[in-house]
Amino acid sequence: AGGLSNSLLPEPLNAMGWGPVIYFDAETNKATQRRRLERIAGALGLDDLPPVFYRSLRPPLANYGSLIRGYVAEVGAVFAVFDSLTFLAGGDLNSTETSVPTMNVIGEAGEGCTKLAIAHHGKAGRENGARPSALGSGAFEFKARSIWVIRKVNDEDSDHIDQVWSQTKGSDERLHRGFGLRLSFNEANTS
Repeated sequence: AGGLSNSLLPEPLNAMGWGPVIYFDAETNKATQRRRLERIAGALGLDDLPPVFYRSLRPPLANYGSLIRGYVAEVGAVFAVFDSLTFLAGGDLNSTETSVPTMNVIGEAGEGCTKLAIAHHGKAGRENGARPSALGSGAFEFKARSIWVIRKVNDEDSDHIDQVWSQTKGSDERLHRGFGLRLSFNEANTS
């Protein structure tokens, strides 16, 4: 997609197929996400923006099942991002009446389409050594096929961002070894 090499991505992310991405958003707006995509593409030296289609959704996600399946099929998406469960769920996050229908819609978004549901863990999970839980109801995690926890581990005033990625659940295969990423930016914050 757009000249980006799979070799830039750590395992298992480099094993995913290439093709259109659809981004379902309940937190920001199309202009914000476009600006972010332009910065990422510029930083990677891409001449063209990758094929990312944007759709704004308002909660609850459970009301949009057929619409989401239609969008995924229409663009032939191989990857769908749901940002974020906290806002998309649109109900009591501790309730299975909210979590199960939300996760069903994500799971049924399309055959052959990898789904990424972004969730914010509580403040208690940010402490070193803590094993954070994504949200209140266990059904959010029980229905997930794989869970990755991403932690920012550098100081706030740093000129770079260090992340540690750890897989905590892998239902269909072995757990992948964790990895770290360092994101450094130039003075203009453009590359």
